[in-house]
Amino acid sequence: MAGTVLILSPGLWLLRDEVASLTGLKPVRGLGLMPRCDAIAGWGHKPTAERARRIAAQKKLPYIAIEDGFLRSVKPGNDMRPLALVMDRTGIYYDAREPSDLEALINAGPVSVTELALAEQAMAVRLSYHLSGTESATAVNLGTRTSE
Repeated sequence: MAGTVLILSPGLWLLRDEVASLTGLKPVRGLGLMPRCDAIAGWGHKPTAERARRIAAQKKLPYIAIEDGFLRSVKPGNDMRPLALVMDRTGIYYDAREPSDLEALINAGPVSVTELALAEQAMAVRLSYHLSGTESATAVNLGTRTSE
């Protein structure tokens, strides 16, 4: 991995492997002295990420917002690892006060027939299983993902 991403949040540090996979950067822990880094990651735009955003701005480093994905976990609570995470280098999808990577993706133009079919299939599965952000149900095998 080229470069490092500073993580200040203990909760996000527990997900450092996922952060590395999303960002392509090696996570480093920020305890006491600030290690050299190429970016700083935090939990979205929550108040708990304020310190990370402030340090990123002071050091003129990119801030990378990490947030639970649209399907978070089988059961609610911090003891459950998220099933999905969102990475946003521009803003965060739930904060309409500023642009986000999701907004840019939507505004980028038309999607292909294949992408549209996959999106419609995903929405149908979500509706048919009554899925929301967190579930209190048994696990369901939704099949394997194929790429085209």
